[in-house]
Amino acid sequence: MRARYRLDFVEHLYLFSDWPSTAHDVVLAPGETAAILYRAARQLGHFGTTLDLGCGSGVLALLLASQSDRVIATDLNPRAIELTQLNAQLNGILNAEFRQGSLFDPVGAERFDLIVSQPPYIPHPPDTPETLFLHGGLRGDELARELIAATAGHLTPRGCAVIFSDWPLRAGEHLTDRMSHTGLRARLYASRPLTPEIYARSYGDELAAHLALLKIAGVRQCLAVLEQGSGVEEITVLPHQWLNLPMG
Repeated sequence: MRARYRLDFVEHLYLFSDWPSTAHDVVLAPGETAAILYRAARQLGHFGTTLDLGCGSGVLALLLASQSDRVIATDLNPRAIELTQLNAQLNGILNAEFRQGSLFDPVGAERFDLIVSQPPYIPHPPDTPETLFLHGGLRGDELARELIAATAGHLTPRGCAVIFSDWPLRAGEHLTDRMSHTGLRARLYASRPLTPEIYARSYGDELAAHLALLKIAGVRQCLAVLEQGSGVEEITVLPHQWLNLPMG
């Protein structure tokens, strides 16, 4: 026998999520990337308004609720919104709102002091089933590119966005070639490139063949910290440094 839902204890929260499956609308438990985002964001102080865009089980919205006057959690997946609402009730969190929709659609023209997001970023090979939480487009970075391009219009003057994604790059390409951050000052905490073979190892031969067809030379993981302004700074991150990134 197995419980219908998975229950995890994350920091000071109890969080329900789905068990791993191939269901299109599955909502997985938070992983290491959520921990990277939370540890980076919590260093930035107290926030009037916080947006968790693509909330999944709600881990970031609910963890950051104690540092925010008001939190909005959004997701394209209605099941994610239902689980986030349940998790908020379970943990007695009263300053969170929940809205279903794609990217910034659920918040219109609202602006935020903090935006956190881990959009789906795995490349989607044609003729394979698409999973909402996993795939970010044909190349994988399409959702992240669209999100970052629209971020400046949703930050308050002193607001900050913290966004994590993978970035498949062709030979000679740089992160800034794929990341449109007009109107934003960007600090890019990025890994060294992973070979396509190593990157695809957990996802199967279809992804490896797809990356080869796209002529991807390497994949970089990147935590982008974005504020109103201009300029870019890139900081190389080694594997053991992800959970202790200094935001000052």
